[in-house]
Amino acid sequence: MKTIAFALCVAVLPLAEAAETCPNSMPHAVERRLEPILRSLKAARTAQRAWDRTYEKQFEKLLSANDPVAVEARVAAMSYYLGESHSTIIVCRVAQDGAAVLATLKRYSACAMLPAKEVLPRSEVPLLRERALMIIEEQSWNQSCVFE
Repeated sequence: MKTIAFALCVAVLPLAEAAETCPNSMPHAVERRLEPILRSLKAARTAQRAWDRTYEKQFEKLLSANDPVAVEARVAAMSYYLGESHSTIIVCRVAQDGAAVLATLKRYSACAMLPAKEVLPRSEVPLLRERALMIIEEQSWNQSCVFE
């Protein structure tokens, strides 16, 4: 009986620890920051607009913000298809945040952190996070993220 109890503890404790390190959802503040971008992107797609002023403004607002919630929201945005050029821009902006964002990138790569309200279906493109991680680790932002 003691052997079974010990075996259960050994089997269950790592699962409890994993559950603690992987939240079920993204923080509410991050979700609130991301929601206007996703709503405007959804509206642009529904209206079949290749360029949308509201989406561009919301995207630029996220890129230019420097607070911790915006930093995490940029990483969370990588879970969605934002458009080809916007995906490149978000990778470079996250990479520009540097070593401070490494833990967040790794957490979003390892965990399925879903928003409480799904505004837009996720496309989960791990390549974007991998690319940002590589740029940060290689310290190659100046070479990898040059726009003309």
